[in-house]
Amino acid sequence: MDKYIAPSVSVAAVNRFYRKMKEKDCEIRTLQIYKDGELMVRIAQPPYSCSYAPEVYSLSKMFTSTVVGIASDLGYLSSDDYVLKYFPEIETDCEYFHKMKIKHVLSMNTGHAECIMAKMSLSDDAVKGFFSVEPQFEPGTHFTYNTGATCLLGIIVSRATGMDFFDFASAHLFHPLGIHNIRWSRIKDGNCMCGAGLHISSDDISKLCLTYLNNGVYGGKRILSEEWIKEAAQPISDSTGNGTEDWSSGYGYQLWINYRDGYRGDGAFGQLGMVLPDHNAVIAVQAVVSDMQTEVDGVMELLESFDSTDKEEPEDYAFSPCEKVALHEADMIYRLDKNNPGFGTAHLVSGENGVSLSFSDAEGNIVTINAGNGCWLESSFVAKNMTTFLTDLMPVDIPEPLHAVGCVKSSGDKLVLCLRYLSNPHIEEYNITFDEDSLDIYVALGIRHEEDRHITGKRIKK
Repeated sequence: MDKYIAPSVSVAAVNRFYRKMKEKDCEIRTLQIYKDGELMVRIAQPPYSCSYAPEVYSLSKMFTSTVVGIASDLGYLSSDDYVLKYFPEIETDCEYFHKMKIKHVLSMNTGHAECIMAKMSLSDDAVKGFFSVEPQFEPGTHFTYNTGATCLLGIIVSRATGMDFFDFASAHLFHPLGIHNIRWSRIKDGNCMCGAGLHISSDDISKLCLTYLNNGVYGGKRILSEEWIKEAAQPISDSTGNGTEDWSSGYGYQLWINYRDGYRGDGAFGQLGMVLPDHNAVIAVQAVVSDMQTEVDGVMELLESFDSTDKEEPEDYAFSPCEKVALHEADMIYRLDKNNPGFGTAHLVSGENGVSLSFSDAEGNIVTINAGNGCWLESSFVAKNMTTFLTDLMPVDIPEPLHAVGCVKSSGDKLVLCLRYLSNPHIEEYNITFDEDSLDIYVALGIRHEEDRHITGKRIKK
């Protein structure tokens, strides 16, 4: 298990945190806390690791705004630049587009009344998608959380620097920070997604947060100017009424302002990168939670109780282990009915050591999902229309590579395969009923629609 608790940290406080999160149905997968320049806590619950790089959803925005800041520091652009300066091909009479500046895009203050990311990510031309939706409010006067604005920032950086956004980010942010094991998804027209789609580890989230805490310096290298951080990490947009305390205390340059201390980037289902200057600390979390305010409250309470004198032995923070079950020997091939993923056949193999489920698809691939009996088995695959992600932001015709570990939870001819993804925050259960004649698979717990995840078929008999 990947676990370190500094001698100065109360083990009892850490135990209380994990127990409370479990009671609140907050699944904390990785947790890292640095305070006063020292690593205080680094814990990853098996089968996860602080070095794995899963999708972090909107925490990607913090990295995007950092790259914009670097481009500004190097003189390629300014937050006061008008957006249309970078899009001379756009002809519009919309007054609000002519008033829109980069700082409005950074602070989610474009004047749009709703997120327009789908108009961009699913379009053959993301720029035209952005400018196809006219703002309803004057830029700078109305906060709307808008992933499309973040995507536009990446395109502005590309046009200002003459480099692909991801290449520029790699040269000026990722390489200098020693961040290498990452991937950033692209949208339909080839531009970087920017507002989501970054696959990055807890270790690397910590590096970015430490850079901010250290006023733009990491490992003795100047990454970002102190002036930019001061500009970015203040409540530029009024987010009052946007939710609970930590979502209604203001919004900076792709950064939420914390109501207790500092600021943060965050992503759906509990991904956190928190910078806490008053505590001289940073916190990085990867999780699956339904209530992120409970998660934020929990990590702040933990940070503030480090010096508790309660005595307690450290607990095992691992999830419930895979238990070995009785499995029937089976080796069945089925011809599938028409289904959303476009699978043609399925091959189910069951034995003492686990279950293997393989599908042939229309692109000429065989997709295989493995589940161990009493242990986790890994799988890596690409499956169009089976990828687990926020589908309204990502074109399904660009399937995401998936990395998962699986175990068998039930036995006999009614199997439940539990998949924990290492490439995103999600969990799925494959509920499989099979016999000598037919196969029925229902995939539960994913964020796709139920009708997309039901597969049936008839056995091909030799």
